[in-house]
Amino acid sequence: MPRTFYLTRHGQSEYNTVGKIGGDSGLSKNGLEYAKRLAKYANEVIGKKEVQREDGEKVTVPQPARLWTSTLLRTKETAQFIKHETLDGAEFD
Repeated sequence: MPRTFYLTRHGQSEYNTVGKIGGDSGLSKNGLEYAKRLAKYANEVIGKKEVQREDGEKVTVPQPARLWTSTLLRTKETAQFIKHETLDGAEFD
């Protein structure tokens, strides 16, 4: 069965605003706005699919998806507004 993968970069970090690369800073105001818009997209597009019922009517149903981030603050802050279950990352070490 084909699978679709969606990849995104983290929202703009505080370090990005001053030209610094790396580190573990949080998101800037623009980065938080990006995170909110990403969550809206994830909920409205990625988290739903259209299926056809036996009577031929098309309906929208939830689409299971998995969200992965690194352990860096900026990536966790980017994902914070996306509705998701949390798995213990220790089981993947």
